[in-house]
Amino acid sequence: MLLQRADVAHTLAGFVFDLCRHENRNVAGRVALLLWHIWDARNDVIWNDTRQSSMTTGRSALVAWQDWNNVQQQRLSRRVQAANNGEQQRNTVWEKPENQWMKCNVDAAVH
Repeated sequence: MLLQRADVAHTLAGFVFDLCRHENRNVAGRVALLLWHIWDARNDVIWNDTRQSSMTTGRSALVAWQDWNNVQQQRLSRRVQAANNGEQQRNTVWEKPENQWMKCNVDAAVH
């Protein structure tokens, strides 16, 4: 499946966008984490002269995906339970930090 997508796309960005358009969230999420772990391993080679096997990189991406997915399932379960108990869901909104504290919001995009 990924090889078919790679044949269609001419750039990495094209590959990622095609994948996000045509695959489910689980597949797209796993591939995104794998790409991030490959990038992180590459940075370790460049900046720290540390190398790890491709198997190690793949395993760490899989573990990260499983951890993230488990947290998402727990959050969903709590939401369903709260809805079944008649509790209202409250939206999370940005709050100004206390005095002497700094808040750093982070966002990312692919161009």
